[in-house]
Amino acid sequence: MLALAAEDGVTDIVATPHCNYRFEFNPERCSEELQQVQCACAHAPRLFLGCELYLIAENIKRVLARPERYTLNAHDCLLVELPNGLAATAIETGLKAFHCAGLRTVIAHPERNLYLQRNPSVAARIVEFGCYFQITAQSLSGAFGPAAEESAARMLRERLVHFIASDCHDARQRKPLSRSVYTAIAGEFGESTAELLFVLNPRSAIYSQPIQSMRPARSSTIYRVLNSARLFSRSKGWSATV
Repeated sequence: MLALAAEDGVTDIVATPHCNYRFEFNPERCSEELQQVQCACAHAPRLFLGCELYLIAENIKRVLARPERYTLNAHDCLLVELPNGLAATAIETGLKAFHCAGLRTVIAHPERNLYLQRNPSVAARIVEFGCYFQITAQSLSGAFGPAAEESAARMLRERLVHFIASDCHDARQRKPLSRSVYTAIAGEFGESTAELLFVLNPRSAIYSQPIQSMRPARSSTIYRVLNSARLFSRSKGWSATV
């Protein structure tokens, strides 16, 4: 995976193991393993540790007690996965707890969340509240189904997206690649927007710097992203890595 990423021009990768009912997140063990991998791959992208935190009461308590164990690069950004069946009030209660603790919450693959797909106004409200959206590149190619593809396109159109990431899992189907989708975003929204979503905001999340929002559209032509099936299906398997 690191070899593929390096060849594609990726310079930094944040490893975000799951922290949920099924997988126990052990930051000490993960950190040690990442150091071993980094030492073994001299020319690989730089590796940083975080986690993908499932929004449940137990995890909220753990984070509030020791946030540096769960945040990206032990700073103030926290990657959170929202349960599909969680209502808006429950979502906002959990996110408010992180906000009051001084954490910046990044929502992982919101376009794949069934509740947000069916309630786009809630997605907009979460961003207005101060959270950040990280969509998965392969959602734009239809790899996660038409609902996720449409939701990702709508979030881009409505300027709700702050990161585009690979959510990579392996070296076959969910690869840590980014060049092709970067080029497509640059062509549709402009080079500065692609730079923001792939380089500037990811760097800011890693090093605890300000995260910027997408700029308002300068013309109606960019709303063609709604027809993302045409734009993105030309290269199946696109991916990007924060």
